[in-house]
Amino acid sequence: MWICGSDGPASSSTTTQVWRASHAWSASLAEAEKRIGKVPRYLLGFSNGAYFATLIATRALLSFEAIAIVSGGPVQPTRALGPKAPLLLVTADDDGAQPEMLRLESELKREA
Repeated sequence: MWICGSDGPASSSTTTQVWRASHAWSASLAEAEKRIGKVPRYLLGFSNGAYFATLIATRALLSFEAIAIVSGGPVQPTRALGPKAPLLLVTADDDGAQPEMLRLESELKREA
């Protein structure tokens, strides 16, 4: 399921899909914790998943100890809404997503 993009503000439909996905994920994580106990949570998003990880990080949709965003970019509007987990942004000189990652870094710094 495609639920986010990098080309402008999220539509109400996208916002609803993101909320539903994070709600379902939250229920799955709660079930896993019942089975194995509470453990630290880390999120890694790569490529399209990096955009979703950006949404989770900036909107505090789920709680994580740390989040790594690899080869993604910002999802507008990029502003923190709630507790912020430590972020690791990863890109490379020859990465096609590097301009988007640099823009994400800039937008996150602006919001800090």
